[in-house]
Amino acid sequence: MLVPALACLVDYPLPPLSPHLRRADIVVQWHWDAQAQAVVGTIAFGPQTVGLPDYVHGGLATAICDEAMGWACWMSGHVAPGAMTQSQFEQPLRAGSSATLRASIDKVDGRKLHTQATLHTQATLHTQATLHTQATLHTERGVAVRASGLYISIIPADWRPFAHWPASERFAQLRPSE
Repeated sequence: MLVPALACLVDYPLPPLSPHLRRADIVVQWHWDAQAQAVVGTIAFGPQTVGLPDYVHGGLATAICDEAMGWACWMSGHVAPGAMTQSQFEQPLRAGSSATLRASIDKVDGRKLHTQATLHTQATLHTQATLHTQATLHTERGVAVRASGLYISIIPADWRPFAHWPASERFAQLRPSE
């Protein structure tokens, strides 16, 4: 079982989205809030994010929640790929709108990290996703998406791919000597 070497105790800027999401018409401004132990930020959905006309594709909202829940695991000191993601769409997100995001670890059960995320908009609740990590996107009027997820904490055999990730130095004692 991976025991976090050092939880991220300071606020920390996070990089933009993963390459597969950078192609989407979205602007992300997020960071790690050490006091809240959560990824928080704002997501702006452009006109090319539509599924149905005028509305953000639910898969895109879920992918953003999944990304945020994964960062919550990482910034909490865990290398943890996703095992399951679930989304609940409370109401549609409009393309061209913005939402606030919050993602955190809800519970740790051995190597299992239960997460949550929410997206909130000026409208009411749109989507919830679950990956046994929870993420929520919020707008000014309420939650649009709720997500939860399950991530499994691991110790990678090769740490080199993680060397450029934010705060990766805290895993130094877990790395095999080279």
